[in-house]
Amino acid sequence: MRVINAPDLKAKAEALTKFGTFFAGILFQDYGGLIACPEFVDPNAPPREKRPLRVSAPETHYFETSDKVQLRLKRYKAARRAR
Repeated sequence: MRVINAPDLKAKAEALTKFGTFFAGILFQDYGGLIACPEFVDPNAPPREKRPLRVSAPETHYFETSDKVQLRLKRYKAARRAR
């Protein structure tokens, strides 16, 4: 969905939230992501600090589909959990 003629990003998010709540009700609350619960978003909060990934290099697998499209699959090994 796309909101047009909104003056700013906040107005776009509000319009999308209002429509989604009206149109899909409880489904929108479950699957609407952050915009489904705008009261939990603090627009003045500083950006979250990204933590570094602690994984080994991925295995890369190249393959071709039946319709001749080349695809690449990257597989990361799961981290070992402490017991």
